[in-house]
Amino acid sequence: MYRSACIKEFEIILEQAGKLMRKVLKPYFHSAKAVDKLIFKDNF
Repeated sequence: MYRSACIKEFEIILEQAGKLMRKVLKPYFHSAKAVDKLIFKDNF
């Protein structure tokens, strides 16, 4: 149970980091849609 909770917490943190990274990258792209089209790996 502890292992599952740790993995779930890691997934939540990784998802939030991806969302925050998109917000940081938006000023460097010509449009917000271009940032939204990036795959998760491309954000990092």
